[in-house]
Amino acid sequence: ARELTRGRFESREVYLELGVPLLAGAPLAQTMDLDLGARLVDFSNFGTESVFEVGLGWQPFDQLSFRGAWSEAFRAPNVGELFGAQSQSNPIVMDPCSDFSVLDPVEIQRCIDQGVPANGSFSQTGEETPELSGGNPNLSPETADIVTVGLSWQPPALAGFGLALDYYDIEISDGIGALGANTILEQCLATGAAEFCDAIQREPGGGIRAVEARLQNIALETARGLDLALDLQVVGDSAS
Repeated sequence: ARELTRGRFESREVYLELGVPLLAGAPLAQTMDLDLGARLVDFSNFGTESVFEVGLGWQPFDQLSFRGAWSEAFRAPNVGELFGAQSQSNPIVMDPCSDFSVLDPVEIQRCIDQGVPANGSFSQTGEETPELSGGNPNLSPETADIVTVGLSWQPPALAGFGLALDYYDIEISDGIGALGANTILEQCLATGAAEFCDAIQREPGGGIRAVEARLQNIALETARGLDLALDLQVVGDSAS
C-alpha cells in the first residue's frame, strides 16, 4: 500500500514592479513606456531564487503599436513532488547487460561496475521488475527564460478591423519528471552517468532487485510560436 505523504517547507517573497514613461507626444512616439520587475523568494529548502523582467512598449501612431519583453520565471516543486510517498509498479524490463555479445568494451565495463559478473555468464530475459516511484526531497525549482515581441495594427482604411501578432520563445530548464525503468537502464549503459546507474539495485549475482524511478530535474523544454488575432467589428443599420 502507498504510504502517507508528509512534508513541509516555508517561503517568503517580495516583488517590485515599476512603469517608466519614456516618451509622450513626440514625433513617431505618441507613447513609449518601460516596464521593470523583480521578484525575490526565499525557500526554507531551496535557498533564494530571484527573477527579473523588462518590457518595452512603443506606439508611433494611433493605429500601430509594438511591444517586447524578456523575463525569467521559476516553479518550485510542490509538496507531492518533494515528499510524495513511494509506490511500486512491476513493468516488464529488458536488462541491456544480459548479453555481453552485443556490447562494446566500454558498455561491458559499465555493466561490471554495476555488479554484473565479469565472465559474461549473466543472462536475464524480459521479466517483471520492481520500479520504485515517488517524491524526491532533493528536487530544485524549474526555471525558464521567456522572450516575446509583438505588434497591434488598426489600419485607418479598414474601419473596425484590428490585427495583433505576437512571437514567443520559452525555454524551461530543470523540468521535473520521471523516467521509466527501461530508460534508466539504457541511459546507464549509454552514458555511465551516476544519476542513472545509482538508481539500479542489483542482486549479488547481477539480477535487478529494483530500479528507483523517482522524480528528478531532467527535462529541457522549448516552445516557440506565433499568435495571430484578428478582430472585425461590423456595425449594421438599425431601423425604427
